[in-house]
Amino acid sequence: MARNRLSGTIPSSIFNISGLQYINLSQNDLSGNLPSNMCPDLSKLKFLYLQQNALSGQLASGSIPWEIDYLQNIEALSLGESMLSGSIPPNLFNISTLKRLYLSFNSLSGILPSNIGYGLCNLEIIYLAANNLSGQIPSSFSNASMLTQLELDRNSLAGVIPDLLGNLKNLQLQNIQFNNLSSDISFLSSLSNCKQLSVLSVSGNHLHGQLPNSIGNFSSSFQNLFLWDCKITGRIPQEIGNLTSLIALQLGENNLKGSIPTTMMQLHNLQQLSLAGNKLDSSIPDELCELKNLNKLYLSGNKFFGLVPSCLENLTSLRYLNLDSNDLTSSIPTSLWNLIDNLQLNLSFNAFNGSIPPEIQNLRAIIFLDISGNKISGSIPSTIGRLLTL
Repeated sequence: MARNRLSGTIPSSIFNISGLQYINLSQNDLSGNLPSNMCPDLSKLKFLYLQQNALSGQLASGSIPWEIDYLQNIEALSLGESMLSGSIPPNLFNISTLKRLYLSFNSLSGILPSNIGYGLCNLEIIYLAANNLSGQIPSSFSNASMLTQLELDRNSLAGVIPDLLGNLKNLQLQNIQFNNLSSDISFLSSLSNCKQLSVLSVSGNHLHGQLPNSIGNFSSSFQNLFLWDCKITGRIPQEIGNLTSLIALQLGENNLKGSIPTTMMQLHNLQQLSLAGNKLDSSIPDELCELKNLNKLYLSGNKFFGLVPSCLENLTSLRYLNLDSNDLTSSIPTSLWNLIDNLQLNLSFNAFNGSIPPEIQNLRAIIFLDISGNKISGSIPSTIGRLLTL
């Protein structure tokens, strides 16, 4: 009965149907508490989907019934986006048949049990994002050897990121961004053992240290690395060029210095590159023009100097180009006016001079254009009136 407009409470009599193996009431307008006696008669239940309802309540033990461990055959439990509060019953993590657990986007609080991984020998996916969880990430997660997806982002988790997570040989996605974690960024070395890893997001934590050279040892299937606002220092290692399957690389809002490694020219699949808000202090290398699939290039807020590579016009997939707040000089390259499919061009607060050429009309798809805060002179060409999408 999913995806309807059902309202009111869930009749407790539904949970008396002992032969049920599958219940799906997700994406409705159901409300009220989950019955505390909902589990004892559902010994055959394998799939319970109640997500995207309004199952808020103030049971003394929390909104998830503590009798949840009566579901001894449950394989998938989904209660995400249901306005649940209270703590997660610790016995939930002792259900050995559980493969997929979705509790994201609630108001669940408390800490994760230190032995969380020992009872979840079949767990493949656990989503606990966007709650109020605190405490540390238990290193016992490493014992959930079947785990492929771990989402703990947008909580209040603190402490270090356990190196033992590198023992999860089947891990494909790890998202722990926007917590209060305080590890040295060298923990990345341990994750090079996860040969199935494709997505790693650690953005918005209080990390420190320098990117290890071992980052180049990540798996050939690795595609997305998000390390935005992690207090990382030092240089970007040349070994970053080994990640040839990379699609998105987000290193913005850190304290990186030096230059962009020329080895990045090997990242032929890269679509998104953000190095904004660092202290990079070199010229922009021509090698970036080898990234033919690049869709977004953000280099704002650094100390890049010199000329903008004219070969950027060869990046025909480029839609977003932000070079603002640097020390770039000379006139704006004519080649940039040839990015006919570009949607956003921000060149503000540099030291560009010269005039605005009539070729500005070539930016026929442009929505956002900012060239303020430079030394541009002359008149505004009438051809700017042809930018009909601006």
